[in-house]
Amino acid sequence: MNVLVVGPSADQVGGMTTVVGQMMALRCAGRYQFSHFPTSRRLTSSESFLGRCVRHMRHLVQLRRTLIGTRISLVHIHTCSGFSFWRSLLDMFVARRRGCHVVLHVHGGGFDEFYSKSSLFARAAIRWGLRHADCAIALSRSWKKRLLAIAPSARMTIVENAVEPGDPQSDERYDGVCRFLFVGKLDRSKGIEELLAACEKLVAGDVRFELTIVGPMGDMGSASAMESQLASRNLTKHVRYVGVLEGERKEKAFQEADVFVLPSHYEGMPISILEAMANGLSIIATTVGGIPEMIEQDCEGLLVQPQCASALANAMRTVANDPDLRAGLSRAALRTSCDRFSMGRFEKDITNLYDGLLCRGSTVSAKEYDFVMGILPQSPTRKDSMASRP
Repeated sequence: MNVLVVGPSADQVGGMTTVVGQMMALRCAGRYQFSHFPTSRRLTSSESFLGRCVRHMRHLVQLRRTLIGTRISLVHIHTCSGFSFWRSLLDMFVARRRGCHVVLHVHGGGFDEFYSKSSLFARAAIRWGLRHADCAIALSRSWKKRLLAIAPSARMTIVENAVEPGDPQSDERYDGVCRFLFVGKLDRSKGIEELLAACEKLVAGDVRFELTIVGPMGDMGSASAMESQLASRNLTKHVRYVGVLEGERKEKAFQEADVFVLPSHYEGMPISILEAMANGLSIIATTVGGIPEMIEQDCEGLLVQPQCASALANAMRTVANDPDLRAGLSRAALRTSCDRFSMGRFEKDITNLYDGLLCRGSTVSAKEYDFVMGILPQSPTRKDSMASRP
């Protein structure tokens, strides 16, 4: 059976890109063959909203052409909030009209807020999308509950993210300095401001620590702005921003750290926390999204309330000053990674899901399909794709 995975291209950075890459490596007992249809490329700052819409319309036409020319049984669409979801709805229309089963894999931690802030018409479209997928995937029990609150009749299942466990950390290298690591986009919603404020408190309390910040710049500004902020907070001796790391360089950053810290305001099921657990790092994170289902308080890590720099600083101080506690949290994190978040479990979940879906079929009506396709521009590209239909 051929499965078309619709999701970010490999040159993107983020958890959704990681999951798409993981899916492309699945074997699923030889029953399914995966191919990737990328949804986007790296955006340029000069691209207008209209230009983005045109680019995604071209994407939709190309997707239709791909489904016409290839025997695809199932289309697995990775989506999140905002523009990504609207694009995914159009992808779903096209895929189901071609007779394909559709899985809608919902990522990100702001989907309920995206829904609540949408217009009445947009809310109806969101509910329609969740209900009319053959199956919608939630990343955790809490997110399944939230998505079902939006669309109670949706066919919903849980597939938790996964990362292959790595090598445990060695206590022998500890030199009295606790090394913290943050990996993620530098947005305020990731708690960067609270993290820097907490670091100021650690410096004032004479805590011996270092913090490495890894990830692309978001709404915090530019790399130079980050450096200026570190200087203004007198943190340059303790905190360094290294930008985006990939491959072996990213793996090395995890191996050199003692504690992973992610003070997000909202989350789904962060791949970065799973990567940290797979490398045997103790975790400090916030009680948002699916994180409390990943991390048990005082077991794999410490959980604090979001947007509270004082609570974050206290947790960081606790693990920095107690190597034995840190070692215990690290061992538990690695054990949980092996027992629950392995790629073997992820592959089994996906295989079981596909096996169940391919026992039944469903398609959108021709009337629904023609309405959506009528939105597309009557371009030569579309006419060429129509002409290529067998």
